[in-house]
Amino acid sequence: MKKTMITLWVMIGCLAMNAQPTAELRSHRNPAVEGLMEYARSLDYYVGYAYDEYSGQNILLSLYPSNDNAEKTHLLLDSIRHTCEVLSVSAKESNMWELHQEGKDTIYYAITLSNSQDAAEKITFKYRSIARETTSPNDLIGFGDFVYNYHTANIQRTRNASYDLPAYWKTIKEVFSRDGVVVRAFTISNDSTHNFSKDVYGGLVTNDPERWSSEQTGLLCMTTSMERANNIVDDIIKATWAHVDQHPHIWYGISESNRFGIPAYIAGHSLITLDYNRFLIDLYEDTDQKSGTLRYYIMAREIQGSPFFPKDWQTLKSYKNGKYEYYDTPDTK
Repeated sequence: MKKTMITLWVMIGCLAMNAQPTAELRSHRNPAVEGLMEYARSLDYYVGYAYDEYSGQNILLSLYPSNDNAEKTHLLLDSIRHTCEVLSVSAKESNMWELHQEGKDTIYYAITLSNSQDAAEKITFKYRSIARETTSPNDLIGFGDFVYNYHTANIQRTRNASYDLPAYWKTIKEVFSRDGVVVRAFTISNDSTHNFSKDVYGGLVTNDPERWSSEQTGLLCMTTSMERANNIVDDIIKATWAHVDQHPHIWYGISESNRFGIPAYIAGHSLITLDYNRFLIDLYEDTDQKSGTLRYYIMAREIQGSPFFPKDWQTLKSYKNGKYEYYDTPDTK
């Protein structure tokens, strides 16, 4: 039997000169969508939260195949249909289209719940099945996305805002300071004379000298316990919300869906982003080649310029224009 895996990924974003838009986006709940989320939880599907400034509050429910039976998937798809049908009754605009032909399914819904100068609320659902491996009607295999969006207008955003970064750094250091972890400081310095592309770890590769400059200071926290690592993540999120609430004028992103143990294509976003990549906290996993031990890393960085970081970062002490310096001792504990 096959099951279409379903993930809910909530993204809420805002930045304002006062706390009201932030509070509104965080507190806004659509009862029907919330009911769908609770039902997904009851079926043991993962429900995660993230926050990003650009499009307001989003719920992204992604469907993809995995190895299990499809009964729960059918139940959840029926719930998605029912939720959309209920919401379409009072919607400003609704388009719901399905095609079922020769064992393949294509579904598309687009619903505008509200659209005014103050706020907009919309839903889209796209699903397309692929060829079934058997003729069993329960063998449902496909890909799709359910997206709920709520956006509040007139949210003013401030780049390079003053938000007491030393106080936030102090909080992160306190969160990292606990038994069973290794914490190491590192620096990265690169100027416009050195193209870091051959040294970079994934992501940013560029031949534009204007994007080569970077000055970074950071802390790398490592533990071999997933539970301990996720406890640190929880504390970081709580501390960051407290900081954002105290400084509501700054741009921020908080990806509450980002946890160790969640597939990278679900949680492959920075855990924390402050002031347009001026401060980043990211999560990484790595396996020790000698012992086979899985290690969990939390990297916090203050950045001026390019946000790249180099290869062999696990024991990095400093990087300057392609020259590395490493810690001598292993990063295990």
